[in-house]
Amino acid sequence: MNLPAASPAFDATRGRRQRDRGDLAADIGDGCYLPLPELIALTVVYGPLFR
Repeated sequence: MNLPAASPAFDATRGRRQRDRGDLAADIGDGCYLPLPELIALTVVYGPLFR
């Protein structure tokens, strides 16, 4: 049975590189926010050991 070939996927690395700096805001925000829940979890787990 001959199935149709899929069209090539979009490759953003070819051609002119257009950087949209608006997309970086979410990445930077996540990078700054994610350590907070980790520190809270570590405090809850290991906090009683230091009392």
